[in-house]
Amino acid sequence: VTQRGILAEYVQGAGNVVRNVTVCNGSVKSKSDNVGGLIGAINNGTTGQTAITITDCSVSNTSVSGAGVVGGIVGYVNEVAIISGCSYSGGTVTATKRYCGGAIGSIGEFAAVVSDCHVEKATGTSSSDRIGGFIGQVQKQALIKGCTVGSSTQRVLLESTLQSATVNAGGFAGVNYGTITKNGDVRNKAYVHITGTNSTGNTNINIGGFVGYLEAGSGPIGGVVEYADADVDMSSLVGQQIGGFVGFMA
Repeated sequence: VTQRGILAEYVQGAGNVVRNVTVCNGSVKSKSDNVGGLIGAINNGTTGQTAITITDCSVSNTSVSGAGVVGGIVGYVNEVAIISGCSYSGGTVTATKRYCGGAIGSIGEFAAVVSDCHVEKATGTSSSDRIGGFIGQVQKQALIKGCTVGSSTQRVLLESTLQSATVNAGGFAGVNYGTITKNGDVRNKAYVHITGTNSTGNTNINIGGFVGYLEAGSGPIGGVVEYADADVDMSSLVGQQIGGFVGFMA
């Protein structure tokens, strides 16, 4: 499809349910923002209510490309949403602008909950800022629990051309202002290989094995990362703020 999503371009309102949906051997080629393999965007709905519950869905062997806010499953979560037991595998997610993630491009400032979701055998590419193996950016109020990127035998490849004025890239999340924690006893894990060529002499590059940029703390804009592991290969990178777990923490 050349629109924003294979199942739906966007979803809005309250009480929507998507369950046990499989997308395979597909292609999303959009020139727009908010692009996902399953759903392009979850828009503003009824304030304070859950806009959508997405459970046990998968996107496999499907390439997803767009301008910005691109995710293998959902591009932009811009409302209260519950997403659980979903996966993206065997494809490439590509963005030419900000926010690119193997599962989700970005979550806005809403109390979305994402749990027990996985990205496997995938490649994420971006020529701009905020790229993550699982999600490009997590805003405050959002909660991610027990999700994984790659495996001990198959790393997810994360490619950034490092061409924009600022680059935040992480094996799990490019930028985190929300909360990433365990789901029961299940930790968040990122098995990734991050590559990039800094040909611009850019001095504002933040690359981390788990999170590229972390706004730390427990305040209204502070991000939290706990019960999380990074197994990362960044041997080819040349840059400034490069860390095995976090690139830059403010």
